[in-house]
Amino acid sequence: PADLVRTGLILTPARVGPAQTLRLERHERPTEPRLLADVTDDTAYLWVLGARPERQGEGLGARGLTEALAAMRAAGFGRCLLRTDDEPNVGFYEHLGFRVTEHLTELPSGLPSWILSRPTSA
Repeated sequence: PADLVRTGLILTPARVGPAQTLRLERHERPTEPRLLADVTDDTAYLWVLGARPERQGEGLGARGLTEALAAMRAAGFGRCLLRTDDEPNVGFYEHLGFRVTEHLTELPSGLPSWILSRPTSA
């Protein structure tokens, strides 16, 4: 709950409306167990990374990811796991050393999802 408040995701239902909130729930619920199945004691999870559309292409995402990986490594985590639901993001993460561990296509939401992983050091 604290992360939902801190990131502003707590306001999602009010921002997108009830129909989209239900679609998001239908998407999140089946992807979470698949994600958790790949977690080990040395796994950190990257929950949110983004740049405002007008700032994309400036290297902010890559810098933020590099800093997050360094913080994970310093905290003793050897691997980073993340999920994206946006296909162009897959190439971005692969360029930064992540590999797709699972591509989910048969979800109740009708949306695809990718689970990616990489060591925190590379």
